[in-house]
Amino acid sequence: MSGLPDEYRDELATLFDQVQQKQRRNLIRRRYYDYKAGLKDLGIAIPPQLRNIETVIGWSAKGVEGLVKRAVLDGFTTPAGVDAEAIGVTAVWEDNRLGVESRMAHTDAAVASCVFGFVQAGDADAGEPEAVISLKSAEWATGKWDARRRGLSSALSVIDVDATGQVTRFNLYRPGEVIAFRQVGAGWDIRRMRHDLGMPVEVLPHKPSLSRPFGKSRISRAVMALTDSGVRTLLRSEVSAEFFSAPQRYALGVDEDTFVGPDGKPIPAWQAIIGRILAMGRDENGDIPSVGQFSQQSFEPHFAQIRQLASLVSSEFNMTPRSFGIVQDNPESADAIIEAKEDLVLDAKEFTDTVAPAWKRLMIGALRIQDDSPAAREVYRQIRPHFRNPALPSVVSASDAVTKQVSSFPWLAETDEALEMLGYDRQQIDSMQSARRRATARQLLTQGTLADPQEV
Repeated sequence: MSGLPDEYRDELATLFDQVQQKQRRNLIRRRYYDYKAGLKDLGIAIPPQLRNIETVIGWSAKGVEGLVKRAVLDGFTTPAGVDAEAIGVTAVWEDNRLGVESRMAHTDAAVASCVFGFVQAGDADAGEPEAVISLKSAEWATGKWDARRRGLSSALSVIDVDATGQVTRFNLYRPGEVIAFRQVGAGWDIRRMRHDLGMPVEVLPHKPSLSRPFGKSRISRAVMALTDSGVRTLLRSEVSAEFFSAPQRYALGVDEDTFVGPDGKPIPAWQAIIGRILAMGRDENGDIPSVGQFSQQSFEPHFAQIRQLASLVSSEFNMTPRSFGIVQDNPESADAIIEAKEDLVLDAKEFTDTVAPAWKRLMIGALRIQDDSPAAREVYRQIRPHFRNPALPSVVSASDAVTKQVSSFPWLAETDEALEMLGYDRQQIDSMQSARRRATARQLLTQGTLADPQEV
């Protein structure tokens, strides 16, 4: 990129190279997720005329969504006696639509291995909230990982590109500063903004490791290869159906004039196939022609291969074959269904445990824009992201489990955790507890034992 100052050139060159190196594979996986991978023909069993039939399989999307639906960020819990609305947690959550944005982020992390979260002060004149949490897929953002700090030392976010795909706006993030670049003619307009938030960028990875801190995609090479095989199998079944949708007949000892029309032209093959009556005369020797029909081809080999491929894909995703349309002849028992989902539940729990620290730091960064006093920071340290139970228990089973635990620990009934186990989300719990406190205050006032309801 020409026209950039020397002080940024090397660092930006490294970050842009990193984005470009990963973008190709990320875009390939995105195509599998969006049902656009297409056919990879081996050039053996599919006629050229039928290769353009659009055949898709949604296994990749199903595997990603199966995990994301069990890894739902439900809100943030605050320390005892601290109201989420009073310290600004509720405002940040609602203004940034984190209930929806978090699910989008988890989806992109599962597709492209990670998502980057950015915290910055909003522009009030533009109608932005006071604190903005923005999220961007690894297709358009990257960073340098500092293993010692367990975080990013710098990060890049591509804001806009022109019609030719050239970057025209981007931000460079460093500890304590954000440098915004906007192309103006042949040069760049550069604006430096300083802050006290440290490094305002967090990475939300899917299945990270020490060698791959940015994680890896849930759409693995094995999943893509199995999907390609499934697409070919479906197309081969379409080809077979096209060839054998009409009976394939044969006739032996027939005079050629039998298949010539009144106009002297040969009868089209299709007309001969769909004709209701096929009349033939004796041949030149007076013998009756022999007419027969080829047996219909079975589709069972195609179905068997699809079942096998779907079973292999389900194993890669730690999901049940039923999730991919494979229904067993013998219905599974309730215990067998729960056991089959256990690996997926563990995957979802691992994912939420991995991204929880990043969500916490993003929320704390947004709150510090509003109040960065030492007392507020101490409260912020005790904030925790809350995720729904990845096992997604039914209302009946959750109620039964809570009832048994409360019978052993009666004090558990007074805690938020009991309501969480029943499946209520964070907003519902806060509303229920607020209504409970107001009811208790009114009762105490009626009894004349409380002068100030705010003390409850």
